[in-house]
Amino acid sequence: MMAGTRRQQGGASLVEVLVAILVLAIAILAFIRLYPSGFLALKRSGQSEAATRLAQQELERLKGRQDNLPYVIAPIKYEVVNGQTVLV
Repeated sequence: MMAGTRRQQGGASLVEVLVAILVLAIAILAFIRLYPSGFLALKRSGQSEAATRLAQQELERLKGRQDNLPYVIAPIKYEVVNGQTVLV
């Protein structure tokens, strides 16, 4: 073998390894920053769903007790009899 020739070696150079580590570190840091906000959104979604369910149950309970509601918000039905509007 001649003293001035280089052999081609397989593998990655130090610069390539450092660039790969940098890219991987940036990806991991981005994932770590998004991870807690995902849990927060999941928690808020669960709370919103629970509040909606409780409100719906309360509305159904109140709809079943229309006779106990005040007159102001009770369902009112009008009919026209002999040209006059009457409360039924």
